[in-house]
Amino acid sequence: MRDKYDWAGKPSTDSAAVMQQYDEMAPTYDATLLQDWGYRAPAVAADLLARHVGLNSTVLDVGCGTGLTGGELKRVGFATVHGTDISQPSLEAAANKRVYESLVRANLMEPLPFADDSFDAALCVGVLSYITGDGLFRELCRIVRAGGVLVLSHRTDLVVQREFGKLLAQLAAEGLWRSVETSTNLPYLPGHPDFGTQIEVQFFILKVL
Repeated sequence: MRDKYDWAGKPSTDSAAVMQQYDEMAPTYDATLLQDWGYRAPAVAADLLARHVGLNSTVLDVGCGTGLTGGELKRVGFATVHGTDISQPSLEAAANKRVYESLVRANLMEPLPFADDSFDAALCVGVLSYITGDGLFRELCRIVRAGGVLVLSHRTDLVVQREFGKLLAQLAAEGLWRSVETSTNLPYLPGHPDFGTQIEVQFFILKVL
């Protein structure tokens, strides 16, 4: 069955378009993603991060949306979680969950409004479809301290189309990070007509150098 959120299968990398889409979707985002589409990436990402850093870590949820990943981070025991997103209605929904120490509106295609070495870890879950270039990854390596951990999720089709492996290797060669773990292909949005079992998700765990 098709719906008004068909754009999720064909992501835009134009920040204004993404903001508008998520502003409009914010009121129904949680129900649509969790109940209709079977979205489990936030829970998987939180469990992965808990395997690699202590629960006392200061964590940034990058592209936090309505706070699904923040809620999962709290579930596994992280006490200090901050969030940032481009969509103000999504941030307001996230604030209502009361799981974030702070929430900051930011365009992830621009420099992030955080000081160097501000965080012990960062997650970027369900976000990279809307990102081009390497600017965000360089910013993550700037704001997460050396020895900190990044958890990134990416659609399996876009991992191939955008040659994500080459980008990972390039930044590793520059000494910004090293790969710690890469997941197998996992279900992403099995209930979405454009995803089903055809488009899955991978998780990439990286250590900042």
